[in-house]
Amino acid sequence: MHLCLWHSTAVASIRLLLVAEIVMHTAIAAGAAANATHSLTCGAAITADTVLKSDVGPCSGDGLRVIGNNISLNLHGFRIFSNSGPGTGIHVMGGTGVTVKGGTVAGFFRGIVLDGGSYNSINHMTVQGNGTGIYVLGAESRNHDIVHNTVIGNASGISLGPTSNTTVAKNTVTGNVEGIELSAGAIHNVIELNVVDSDSTGIRVRAGDPINIFTNIGPTFFDVISPSLTAYVEDTDYQVMSGSGSGNVTARLVPINIALAPTATILTNSNAPNTSTSGCQGADYDAAGFQQGDVALLQRGTCTFDIKILNALNHGASAVVLFNEGQLPERVTLSFGVLGSVGNSIPVLSTTYGVGFELYELTRAGPVTVQIITKTDNVLQIPPGATGNVLKGNTGVGNSNLDGVDKNFAPSCDDNVWVFNFFGTVNQRCVDPDATVQDDKEQGELGAVSHDF
Repeated sequence: MHLCLWHSTAVASIRLLLVAEIVMHTAIAAGAAANATHSLTCGAAITADTVLKSDVGPCSGDGLRVIGNNISLNLHGFRIFSNSGPGTGIHVMGGTGVTVKGGTVAGFFRGIVLDGGSYNSINHMTVQGNGTGIYVLGAESRNHDIVHNTVIGNASGISLGPTSNTTVAKNTVTGNVEGIELSAGAIHNVIELNVVDSDSTGIRVRAGDPINIFTNIGPTFFDVISPSLTAYVEDTDYQVMSGSGSGNVTARLVPINIALAPTATILTNSNAPNTSTSGCQGADYDAAGFQQGDVALLQRGTCTFDIKILNALNHGASAVVLFNEGQLPERVTLSFGVLGSVGNSIPVLSTTYGVGFELYELTRAGPVTVQIITKTDNVLQIPPGATGNVLKGNTGVGNSNLDGVDKNFAPSCDDNVWVFNFFGTVNQRCVDPDATVQDDKEQGELGAVSHDF
């Protein structure tokens, strides 16, 4: 009886051991499969844990795309590379818990992109010779770790766009144009213990994009005084362009390199290219016999409105009348375009193609005098950009422009906190009270861009 009991117990124990061994071997096999090494080609999608066993490239487009959650991509010392291609080396597409580590990404438009998602990690990577080395963006992007990387020789080393609660720490960032930059929408991030040197600018916090608040106060008048009186109607024949200055001008109207489109072209050719380069070159004014105080008659086309107006200002124009181009059905109407910020101090009117055509024909017949009266208000506002960030314990000495830059001036640094950094030169005291403060007057940084051609 006791022998039978012993035998039954022994058999059961052996069976349990066999089951446990099978389970263990199955788990090991599954783990090995999950972490298997792979030879991959450019453009491949990574949907499970992956270890590279060879280089990927040269890629003419994207390198690898990571799709899914809780995925580890271990480059295992290999590289993903492009010969200055337009793609992205590693594109993490909105996942959570993704880790990219252990290799090199080089030669892409963007090296590594965290596009949305949360709790992703980039560590122990070399990111070299890309347009942007590491780029984080996305309205829901948050809580990433970018640590222990070497970022070298990129146009922009590490760039944080819209993201929050992301840590950038213990990276070596050297030989880039921009070392580490935080743009509008980067909030509550921590940038700490990075070495940022031999860049053009070490660490830069950007302000928001300038906004011109334009008000057409009025009243506004636009009349031909001679050879005969013609009074044009606001919002029917002409508009005061957003960004226009104020003035009361009576002067000669001079056409600048006008190229009229035949009526048949306007009606039948829906794909006509720009036909006018009116006012795009300073030489246009010299060829037209333009004199100080004249009013420039310009035609839309080819270059931006700002370039046209800036050339007019440089040649002493007292006002500008800019008419629609006329080579497309949608380019004969009144409403078009907004001026950017070009220090505009003169009246600028936009007109329909028909009014422009009429004015040009008048100038071909003889001298034309116009009167233009405007009263406007332009207020350039620069909203906060990257705010609520903590930048601490970073070292940035030897960057050719500035080591630390915060473009939020009102109030100084806004609510970004700069503490315990070692910088040689900064643009304002709140970045580093012990560093040398230098003026940072980069051309075009505060200029808005006109919105059409």
